[in-house]
Amino acid sequence: MTDHAGKRIAIRFCSANVINLIEELPRGYKSMMVESAVAAFLESEVGSKIAEQLKERKKKQASLKKSSKSKNAAPKQSAPIGHIKGDF
Repeated sequence: MTDHAGKRIAIRFCSANVINLIEELPRGYKSMMVESAVAAFLESEVGSKIAEQLKERKKKQASLKKSSKSKNAAPKQSAPIGHIKGDF
């Protein structure tokens, strides 16, 4: 027997053309067609490169957020006002 495990994922389509193409599909075939198209794209040379670039960009953004949080977490303390010398 084949295991038919799956996961429900909500995706919002913004292109009217893509929405019309999907809506024209017979009931029961929409998920299969979208899944097949996504798999074909991500397994292609161009799609896999784009996916890798997006993953790398996300890693860089996460590391930038971590470094900015650590800078903000321990601000430098300025010298107390009593220690400032000079004519004002």
